[in-house]
Amino acid sequence: MSWSFHRKNIIHTVDQVYIHHFEQATLDSPARDIALFYRRHGDKLLENEKVAYEWLEAYEQENPLLSSEKLLLSIYLLFPEGVFKEIEIYYQGKRDWSPLKKVRFFERQIQLMHFFRKFVKQMIEAKS
Repeated sequence: MSWSFHRKNIIHTVDQVYIHHFEQATLDSPARDIALFYRRHGDKLLENEKVAYEWLEAYEQENPLLSSEKLLLSIYLLFPEGVFKEIEIYYQGKRDWSPLKKVRFFERQIQLMHFFRKFVKQMIEAKS
């Protein structure tokens, strides 16, 4: 377990680091932070799939994940949150985008979902 902070709640100066709204910090598994990081950087993952494996390997050099944490990471990545979110945004009319831009953004979420399926499969096979 680790403390989960959002970057907007951290202020840096040259000499100090300040955390504000600490009462909103949560104790959570590193798997959640990794999954959120991967989702946030989905474009980079789709451009170069190898980077996902490099990031996980770099993370595990410092903080090896337990088997249960890798399973939880898999669950987080496989949940089609981005697809559901885009469908909700479309029906609520939250974005004033052209239909073509909406379709392209939705397709990106589908591509990312396919990538995560492949990534999780290889991650699970690697630990076996």
